[in-house]
Amino acid sequence: MVKFHKIGMGLLGRNGMEVHSFNGEVEIIKLEGNKLNIDIPDISAPGRVNALTMVLTMAGKANLEIDEKKYTLLPNTLMDLTGLQVFRNFIFSDDYLGYNIMVSSRFYDEIFREEKHLTPEAALRKSANPLDNIRQEDAVLLVEIIEKIIWNISRNSHIWHRRMVMNEIRCFYMEAGNIIVNSLASAEKEQNLHDNDLLFFKFIQLLQDSNNERKTVAFYADKLCLTPDYFAKIIKNYTGRNVTDWINEALLRQAKLYLRDPGMTIQQTADMLNFSDQSAFGNFFKKQTGMSPAQYQKKQ
Repeated sequence: MVKFHKIGMGLLGRNGMEVHSFNGEVEIIKLEGNKLNIDIPDISAPGRVNALTMVLTMAGKANLEIDEKKYTLLPNTLMDLTGLQVFRNFIFSDDYLGYNIMVSSRFYDEIFREEKHLTPEAALRKSANPLDNIRQEDAVLLVEIIEKIIWNISRNSHIWHRRMVMNEIRCFYMEAGNIIVNSLASAEKEQNLHDNDLLFFKFIQLLQDSNNERKTVAFYADKLCLTPDYFAKIIKNYTGRNVTDWINEALLRQAKLYLRDPGMTIQQTADMLNFSDQSAFGNFFKKQTGMSPAQYQKKQ
């Protein structure tokens, strides 16, 4: 079994790069290629970042693999990683310049309790393609917000220090979300969808319609008039991820919504999601998150 190392918040902030941290919950790093290529352990090995991560590229380029697919970061490219994707083989040009914004999942959930910065459909599509080529004016806007976050991080004496940082992080994610959603909409209008594009689009629509219940690969394959094996093969080749990963991600998202509702019990959540019993749901949830449903509820 392949083991994934985890790059924690703080590891990339080595070698003299400009780093701005807030309570171990937010870290902003000014990425410089001539420093990134020095002494970063295991940067070519498979790994995951243990935080929600966005990388905004302003100059130069970087190559990497995400979920076994190769990508190139160019100027005015925004990369959005949830912490679920597997990455490897980072290679930066010496003239690379960009920003890395890392936010812990707990801090993000505290900011966005009711709604996320992306629509559910956009979030699923971003998991398949975490890169967006954005307009230069949008990149400039995001840099302005990043610099304002950095400024607020430095204001330790402000009586609303934490709240000010949270507000600026919220602003950044909302602007980034707006840019990403508009970019996806423009891409759909400007190009004809190929067969696999259309199949994947229909699949994520089905996920959104059906993620309030536990569904099998066979269920979605049948809806799309395909055999389960052929359907699974297409999704794997198209996205680099197993179809069960997509199903479990949608199911887990719905489970978390139910568990955050103080009026919902764990048993009711298991019933709503079509698990055979509470124990089966608990096993699924712990496998996906590393904690039991009860532990997750206590953290909310």
